[in-house]
Amino acid sequence: MKGKLILVIHLIIALSLLFIPFNLIYGQETPSVTVDDQEIGEDNMVTIAEVVSPEDGWIVIHQADNGDPGIGIGYEAVQSGTNTDVMVEIDQDMVTDTLFAMLHEDTEPMGEFTFPDGDPPTVDEDGNVVMESFEVTMAEPEVDEPEEPDVVEPDVDEPDVDEPDVDEPVIDEPVEEELPETGYNFLPFTLIGGILLIIGALGVLYLRSPKQE
Repeated sequence: MKGKLILVIHLIIALSLLFIPFNLIYGQETPSVTVDDQEIGEDNMVTIAEVVSPEDGWIVIHQADNGDPGIGIGYEAVQSGTNTDVMVEIDQDMVTDTLFAMLHEDTEPMGEFTFPDGDPPTVDEDGNVVMESFEVTMAEPEVDEPEEPDVVEPDVDEPDVDEPDVDEPVIDEPVEEELPETGYNFLPFTLIGGILLIIGALGVLYLRSPKQE
């Protein structure tokens, strides 16, 4: 009886030891990354649709280097389990047409991203790095067209120009001066005086002419 009891206890312990690794392997979620091609806006953010991580870790965006993952250009913390719509800010100046979203572990010091010195990439049960590539394009910045200013024509009042009053010169007509009437007519006296002068001149010429014998 005692021997059977010991046998049962050993059997229970053996089954428990078998169950523990089975639970460790199949009880955890398979790590994966799901991401879509997208356009990067002015906020320099990319969206990772889903990240499944067996433990707390990091989702890191790597640039492409000859078709392989290159240096990291942005990262964001993820929690154990399924994370959806994870937003990651990236360095716009280091963006390539193809990017890689890669799952990284969180090693000591916990909560501090230390890659490449620490926090190595997460690998699946086959030893493959858990990552997914995607294509990106840069959104063209929106340019606001300048609004045409309203042109308001100034109200210009034309100055009132007063025409100067020009007085026309008054031309005084010459006034004929009337000679005072003396009561005498000088014309006959003038004529008579002229005749007398002629007669006197003829007389002088006669007297001065030599006499004929």
